Amino acid sequence: MRPLRTSPVACCTTRRGEVLGRSFRRMARRVALAMPRPMRSALRALPGAARLRRTLLGDHDRPLGPDPRRGSLRPVVCLPTWSRWGVMNQRPHHLMSALAAAGHPVFFVQPDLLEARTHGGVHLVPAIRDVPGRDVILYIHFAPLRDLIGRFDNPVVVYDIYDDLSIFSADEGAVPVSGRVSSHHLPLIRSSSLVTVSDTTLMERHRGERSDLLLVANGVDYASFSAAYPVPEDLPRRTGPIIGYHGMVSYWFDFAALHAAAKQRPDWQFVLVGPVDPRVAPEVELLGQHSNVTLLGERPSDSIAAYVGHFDVEVIWFEVTPLTEAVNPLKMYEAMAAGVPVVAPPLPACQATPGVRIAAAADFIPPIAAALAARGSEAEILRDTAASADWSARVVPLLELLDARGLRRVPL
Repeated sequence: MRPLRTSPVACCTTRRGEVLGRSFRRMARRVALAMPRPMRSALRALPGAARLRRTLLGDHDRPLGPDPRRGSLRPVVCLPTWSRWGVMNQRPHHLMSALAAAGHPVFFVQPDLLEARTHGGVHLVPAIRDVPGRDVILYIHFAPLRDLIGRFDNPVVVYDIYDDLSIFSADEGAVPVSGRVSSHHLPLIRSSSLVTVSDTTLMERHRGERSDLLLVANGVDYASFSAAYPVPEDLPRRTGPIIGYHGMVSYWFDFAALHAAAKQRPDWQFVLVGPVDPRVAPEVELLGQHSNVTLLGERPSDSIAAYVGHFDVEVIWFEVTPLTEAVNPLKMYEAMAAGVPVVAPPLPACQATPGVRIAAAADFIPPIAAALAARGSEAEILRDTAASADWSARVVPLLELLDARGLRRVPL
């Protein structure tokens, strides 16, 4: 067939119409966002509102995926943040995998992807337009994302708090007040369908804001971390016990404690696996004065278990602050799954976990020595503790509450 020919006049008319259409949609978007939230909610409830909203606001960054079937498990959408799949996987990644394993279609939005792909049952997509727009479970762990909720019809909103909110403050200096976490947290915690927390400390801190918080503790991919792996090629040649750490090296890291330990025990090898926060680059550089300290830097998430499995002891080098007191460290469970003893500062979650040795007064040497002496004899006990914290078990309270409230499935 021959291609249809279009006159220059028709082309100009079409282009002018497109420009005018875009201008109108921008104006409509500004008007809609300027409306008070109750008014926007009321308008969304009107018959035909969803179709009108798509017409006025256009399809850019609007969910356009196929609607889920009535009575089926709701799709779960993890809205876009700084997180990337396979790069230092954290709680959101693990929860998405656990929800996918429980039967939910799961979408993880990552804008830097060039194309959609699937990993372990999780659909990794580059844009919101690639996810369903109706009857989804929206997983939000960064409060300013509440501005995206209005793009979905009949969503169930799960707000997950897994760090003390002060963790965001250091990065918000240039952010307008209206865009900061503190401006969105209270409205979101009050309006969400469910609010989950990762630790009892966080539960106590936020109970005054909402009484029905649900504890969904951190956990471990037990199958991955309990498996045996060859020694990673870049792990230092063993000349003594390997005292390992895996995770972010940032301003909560206890550099003084590591300096002291490295100086007192030159026969121990201290290995750090994980990215370095640029804000602490000078402190990290100073660690180079110790010949028994090795910084390997960031490694792919699917390779971390191999490093951990060849540690003799895992040390959680955290200072004790209001921020870290609310942490339920993933690395604690991951090391235990590998049968590796754990030494930690007196953080509530670590003190409450059987088998973890606590370093008093930032003196890590005695508990590390005790852990080395018991290396191997406690491995099975540690693995048993970690097995009970597998993500498949950790996600059960969330699934049960969604079921109890009739929110897990698409309405009939």
